[in-house]
Amino acid sequence: MTVESAVAIAGGFSPRARRDSVTVTHTDASGTSRFVVPPGSPISPGDTVLVSERWF
Repeated sequence: MTVESAVAIAGGFSPRARRDSVTVTHTDASGTSRFVVPPGSPISPGDTVLVSERWF
C-alpha cells in the first residue's frame, strides 16, 4: 500500500491538504521513526500517516 492509497481509503485529501509530502511514523523493534515522504511511497501495516495543511 502507498501513502496515496491510504489517503484515498481514508476519504481523500481535503482542499487545504499539503499534497506534495506527508509525514509517516513507523514503529518497530528498534523504536519509532518519523519520515517526510512523497505520496507515492510505500507504507507498512501499523504506520501512521499525517497530512499537513498548506497555508495557501
